[in-house]
Amino acid sequence: MRVAVLGAGFAGLSCGYYLARKGHQVTILEKEDRPGGLAAGFKKTGWSWPLEWHYHHLFQSDSQMVNFAKEIGIEINFFKAKTSILTSKGISRLDSAGTLLSFPDLDFASKVRTGITLGYLKLTPSWKPLEKITAESFIIKTMGEKSWQLLWEPLFRGKFGQDAKNVPASWFWARIKKRSAYLGYPEGGFDTLARSAADAIIRLQGKINYKSKIVALTKVKDKFRVAYKTNGEQRIEIYDRVVATFPFLSKPKLKSLGAITLVMRLNKPFLPNDIYWLNIGLNNFPFLGVVEHTHLIPKKYYQDEHLVYVGKYLAPGHKYFSLSKKELLSQYDQYLNVLKPGYRKSLIGFDVFKAPFAQPIIPLNYSGSIPPVVTDTPGLYRATIEQVYPWDRGTNYAVELGKKVADLIDADE
Repeated sequence: MRVAVLGAGFAGLSCGYYLARKGHQVTILEKEDRPGGLAAGFKKTGWSWPLEWHYHHLFQSDSQMVNFAKEIGIEINFFKAKTSILTSKGISRLDSAGTLLSFPDLDFASKVRTGITLGYLKLTPSWKPLEKITAESFIIKTMGEKSWQLLWEPLFRGKFGQDAKNVPASWFWARIKKRSAYLGYPEGGFDTLARSAADAIIRLQGKINYKSKIVALTKVKDKFRVAYKTNGEQRIEIYDRVVATFPFLSKPKLKSLGAITLVMRLNKPFLPNDIYWLNIGLNNFPFLGVVEHTHLIPKKYYQDEHLVYVGKYLAPGHKYFSLSKKELLSQYDQYLNVLKPGYRKSLIGFDVFKAPFAQPIIPLNYSGSIPPVVTDTPGLYRATIEQVYPWDRGTNYAVELGKKVADLIDADE
């Protein structure tokens, strides 16, 4: 069969790869000039590895991505990572039972309740009852008011803003369930992984057309007429099946936040004590977290530069999306100085990357309204971020969903 896959993110790449491996004629149409979606990246002069626009890593349970990478010849390496949080009492490590017990902001009873609840979420496979209640109500009931106010509420507000009170406990379950002490990263980075997947598809006689924007999709008898523009020229092609990996078929069902990521390049470390991930637990900070990539991945791949992400999720129309990179750094400057006084003396350069749709906001009881992978139009499939629930967005689930759709199409031949 001739199959068009709309989008070359990891859902589209995995779908295209598995279809091509099964002998189908696959064409991937991608509006950007490269594969990878939100996991695509950039490369500075002197670097041997590219870096993602927005921070990415894998968990030890992300077997779908690990297996996919192995099939296309890319190794996933795992490293121990340190996670900490900034509160009014300073930076405290918080990534294990031991560090929870020594966490200065909570009393002993709250620590015990918090630890028991996190252990329960880590072990239980039962998430459906949790989608009926908010994460706030669940945390207050199980961990206590102090744990919510001092530990979790600033993180929820920092991430979801005005929607923090509406996030279901099932979302929180997924975040705790998947987390691991060791984090994975592809050899060469996610950008290299995406390009290797694209090369594998081409070796299997598939096609990838970049800079191709979909204009129209119509059903003509049992075929699909796909119109798209590439380099200013409109083309029309006919396919037996079509897979959309972004909400092209209908209005998105889920509200989504955008992402703004500042990437700093420094000649000295930014975070102390080899911290990889620092959550910001203070409400007055204009960003949510700081991730020092080179405290996970050796700086030798980036000409010995120290690479630091400063991330924030915001509504797509937020004023920060209209700021230049210098203006955004100016907004962040005094807060970055709190974390690393005089950091600008070590600053080699910086970039800002923006994505208008990056983090879906899941409503209560979403399992009953997930858009089906198989649409009402025979031969038309969707594989988007709206189908990965109860899990949160991530490359592992994109690969899993792409493979699932490829299997469905192959069985439907």
